[in-house]
Amino acid sequence: MIFAEPGRTDYDLNFRLFGIPVRVHPMFWLVGLILGSSWPVQLLILWMIAWFLSILGHELGHALMMRGHQIRSSIVLYGFGGLTIPYSGDSPRYHHTGTIGRILIDFAGAGAGFFVVLLVVGLMYALGYGDRVVFFPLFDWATSLKILPLVAFPSLYFSIFVRFLFWIWIYWGIINLLPVYPLDGGHISQEICQAINARQGVRWSLQVSAAVGCIIAAVCLWFWIQSFTAAEGNVGFKDTLLNNNLLIGALFGYLAYQSFQILQSYTHHRSC
Repeated sequence: MIFAEPGRTDYDLNFRLFGIPVRVHPMFWLVGLILGSSWPVQLLILWMIAWFLSILGHELGHALMMRGHQIRSSIVLYGFGGLTIPYSGDSPRYHHTGTIGRILIDFAGAGAGFFVVLLVVGLMYALGYGDRVVFFPLFDWATSLKILPLVAFPSLYFSIFVRFLFWIWIYWGIINLLPVYPLDGGHISQEICQAINARQGVRWSLQVSAAVGCIIAAVCLWFWIQSFTAAEGNVGFKDTLLNNNLLIGALFGYLAYQSFQILQSYTHHRSC
């Protein structure tokens, strides 16, 4: 499974933040460099800082919410983003936090990013700088849905840096809340389904996960083909490979397949 804690290496970066152990795997930096490889060096540096701070902030949201429920945890940043892992001794406490508590823990990662974005934009308006905030579409297939705030600061580079942060927090925050395993939204979906029907809840959430994953993968693939066709093939191999629609489509295609496999295994186990 690709969304599992990676093994330790001699090149890990280890530190503590608010008393919470944090480990950064080398693949985290490599994936960030690949995603930002089309930008010049100055923007790539800004992107890497934003990549690090935004993912760390997301996981810190989970970890602080766990702490609020008396659960100790550690954070790992790796090639597929980040993980917040409760200490093995506190796992029983996590399972006894109740449905609402677990949903709050799962939502806290994306919620932390949303909160910071709203705080910054709110302060800009409160201080009389609302004219410096412009909203743009977040998704290229919904140009009328303008929810990505771009803030014009006196420094161009700082404005770009904040734009990177906001984009990751909002775009990936929304993606992460979709009801697909093993994303946070998949766990929230499971909690809701089990609250409705304790016996069938897990099965329902896996069915939702596989269906939603397939739909998103198909839609992204269609938009990727449309964009490639519109460009009449006049795009480079790297631009084609790193296209957002292609990456998201491939990710959710894999997650849908994984959910289907887990569903089959779960169904077989329950029938035995």
